[in-house]
Amino acid sequence: MDYLESLQPIPLKAYRHSKGLNQAINSTCACSPLGCVSCMGGNTCLNEENTRTGAKHYTQLSLRFNFIRIDKGLLLAPNGKRLRRMWTVDELAEVSLVNELLNDLILQSGKRLSRPKYLQALSMLLANLLNTLNTEGSLIVPRRTHHRPNAAINPLNITPTITNSVTDYLASVGLITSHIGKSNEYEGNASWLTPTEELEVRLIRSEARIRLARGTHDIVLKDRGKKHRKLPTDNASQLEITRLSKPVRVHNKAWLEHRLTYQGRHTVPFIKRTFNNDSLALGGRFYNEGSHYQNLPGKERKKLLIDGAVTVEIDYKSIHFNLLYSQTDSIAPDKPYDIIKGYTRIAMKRACLVLLNSENLPGFKRNITKSGNPEIIEAVTKYRQSLSRYNEHRARGLKVKPPFKPVKLDGFIDGIPEGTKGLDSLTAIEDAHEPIKHLFGTPDIGLRLQYQDSEIMSLAILKLEGIPVLPVHDSLICKLTDYQEVEAAMLSAYQELTGRAITVTNNLAK
Repeated sequence: MDYLESLQPIPLKAYRHSKGLNQAINSTCACSPLGCVSCMGGNTCLNEENTRTGAKHYTQLSLRFNFIRIDKGLLLAPNGKRLRRMWTVDELAEVSLVNELLNDLILQSGKRLSRPKYLQALSMLLANLLNTLNTEGSLIVPRRTHHRPNAAINPLNITPTITNSVTDYLASVGLITSHIGKSNEYEGNASWLTPTEELEVRLIRSEARIRLARGTHDIVLKDRGKKHRKLPTDNASQLEITRLSKPVRVHNKAWLEHRLTYQGRHTVPFIKRTFNNDSLALGGRFYNEGSHYQNLPGKERKKLLIDGAVTVEIDYKSIHFNLLYSQTDSIAPDKPYDIIKGYTRIAMKRACLVLLNSENLPGFKRNITKSGNPEIIEAVTKYRQSLSRYNEHRARGLKVKPPFKPVKLDGFIDGIPEGTKGLDSLTAIEDAHEPIKHLFGTPDIGLRLQYQDSEIMSLAILKLEGIPVLPVHDSLICKLTDYQEVEAAMLSAYQELTGRAITVTNNLAK
């Protein structure tokens, strides 16, 4: 299923402008020695002050400095965003910015270029640059050309050579600043792009939005090393992939008709489904592609708006404990985290979530003991202070090395009371959850639970076909006006797949 009709290039012979696009971009007026974004290089200045005062408007070519070469060791794209090659830009305005740029690129190159490929590359880059404007970041674009396109993340098969060529063109006409770095220990951040004010104005005028490209994968399969794997092609697997893909397609199709915003900026709502350990029965949760609304803290997610409307987040209460109890004849306790005196509820919840994702009970006990060690707590505090300073310097684009993290800090759990022993905590949890303690530490327990909650979420999304919702693992964000329908779908989906009832909660103020 395609989420976006293919872009249609305007034939070069039909390109009609009084000036070439490069002249328009490079022109300036009396508003500013660097050029006026109000007139955009046209014959009439749109700046109200110039119109009122009659200031002289003239056109002249200006010298651009949009290529910055960086010495080895300097780096760090401010708030860098990785290039998403499955995005294209959808323009609502009558005049297409993508087609205008394509025609000018061909005129400037003087070469025979593949119009469809360069059209797709321009659209892909503009979509990513639009995202950096919406997230106030920069776009990381590796300039190496030796690697082959990966269909899982590059459905349009846009080669690095074409990407670099289009990037250089956009910089040459002043729409981006290209920071070109040399290979260094932070090679992934060596080169990046930042859009100029001119490009921002043009994207606004084109009413551009981000869309998924034709052929974008709905399902991602990873091995135990987190590397992408090709999806199996046997008949049985293909039937299962079709079933597993359906909620992704339903969700992404629904969002073609709606807009998600955060603090007034457009946010990408599209999702994919990720499976782990070479198995289509492990993992399977829905992940947001690119803008990461799922990574926002709970308080910030309240600021998400759907079509400008206030939203609410509805989540299953203690879903993993409930799923484990659904495999027994016992009923899950209403307060599964009220176990050990001295623990705060949030600390006990963190410890239980680690346990429910752990295949190694001795390792879990060690982490609990470690997390209650005063020396380790002090070391974690110092490391986090250093990390905070590093992130602050990085955001400013300064030369900085990440702080060293000792191995002994791995597995640290916040909030564990000082002096806590892991064996005592594990024993207390097992005693409180006697009916399911035999399931703790079993192989792939965390991924098996994720698969179960993702299947429940899938059914809820299918029940809500056409209603815009945002999955956040075991919760759904929706318009406040859709609250009752979404809540009913979530309760019904859980009941159908487990045969049990469950409670849902929300983030509405009491």
